[in-house]
Amino acid sequence: GDHWIWMSFDPVHKIIPASSFCEFGVIKLEVDKDARVINPGSGVVRSFTEVHEDRSGHLLDKPIYVAQVVFPGTVGSIFGLVELAKGEHLEIGTPVQLVKTSKVGPEHIKFKLKTSKK
Repeated sequence: GDHWIWMSFDPVHKIIPASSFCEFGVIKLEVDKDARVINPGSGVVRSFTEVHEDRSGHLLDKPIYVAQVVFPGTVGSIFGLVELAKGEHLEIGTPVQLVKTSKVGPEHIKFKLKTSKK
């Protein structure tokens, strides 16, 4: 079946799981029942990878960071690129927020470090 995530950039987002099961408990998820409202600024990095080459093996100009991000009160996670400003670094447990975009597709899911500014 199709795997998809639906998000809007209202103050609160509704996430529909991108897979039909929970990777932690391997339980089947029901999209209509298990979709959750989240705060887009409440993400936390669960794991990440620093990537130095593209899919063809060519070196990138600078590394990119692909992270697995979880949100409080939800089952599952979202993968996306983390945009780091100069001097920023990424760690497991780092708070992140979704970056608003008009583009659609998993390659356009991006996060940035959550700042303490309100």
